Amino acid sequence: MAASFSNSSSCFVQDDKDLKMKLCLAAFVKRDLLLLENQLPFQVLRVLMNDKDDEWKETFRTFFTRIGALPSSQSQPKIDFDQCAHLLDMIHTLLIDKAALSAPQHTTSGNGLFSCRSAKELKEVGIHFRPSKSYQLTDVQFSSTFFIHQSLKLPPITIDDSTKSMLLNLVAYEACPDAPDDLGVSSYICFMDSLIDHAEDVKELRSIGILLNFLGSDQQVADLFNQIADNLVPNPHVYAHVKNKLERHYRNKIKIWLSEWLHTHFTSPWTVLAFVGAIFALVLSVIQTYEAVYATETAPCPCAAANHTI
Repeated sequence: MAASFSNSSSCFVQDDKDLKMKLCLAAFVKRDLLLLENQLPFQVLRVLMNDKDDEWKETFRTFFTRIGALPSSQSQPKIDFDQCAHLLDMIHTLLIDKAALSAPQHTTSGNGLFSCRSAKELKEVGIHFRPSKSYQLTDVQFSSTFFIHQSLKLPPITIDDSTKSMLLNLVAYEACPDAPDDLGVSSYICFMDSLIDHAEDVKELRSIGILLNFLGSDQQVADLFNQIADNLVPNPHVYAHVKNKLERHYRNKIKIWLSEWLHTHFTSPWTVLAFVGAIFALVLSVIQTYEAVYATETAPCPCAAANHTI
């Protein structure tokens, strides 16, 4: 998420001495520049800067990187200014991988309907959350290993004072006639809203580094997603393959039973060690019993030895 480009609301500026701008002013500048009604087309910007050599692109990239509107130069992908209409469109392009959205989505699962389940509920049935390697909102994956270990990977996102304004403007941009029709950001917000109902869900995602909360309490983060997602219409094909796998996991009663049993009885490393110790002791007891019985059966009978001697 664009909010994840910075680590907190007080870290928008990478070098405030070069910009000669206070941190609070940089935060206001970032918020205003991402407003939909304030978007300045790059073609107009090129004319205003009277730059025929396209040096304005590097100036633009440097300035918006330093105020936190673009990712740092280390993690910043190649930006094609000619393919973007304005800054908000560029942010949308960085967050949404159109190649991932155009990939075939396997949605054949029952009647195609998927139940919404919170992060806490998913954890109770054996689904573990992991942060994705990129910040792109389309980098959502579900994987299953060794039958009982399922993981749902989500892109990390920093939640601060500018997040709500940025998300609302991206959603408004997707509703424009000339905007991309993939509804990538709207679908992401709705998907996160299905995972987050209460503060406990935020705590679960925050504890593993998916949500970086610089906004306040966990309940505030939950309210943020619940409020923004209200009345939003997602693209039914986005994350359809992930939802399909989640639904199939819920329909597998053996997996659910085994996951709930592990979640109930093995919530700490000490219980795991105690279980392993008990199994080890049981195996040793069986081996000792077998050796004792086998030694008794193979030992020579004293009566037979006496008769043989006579």
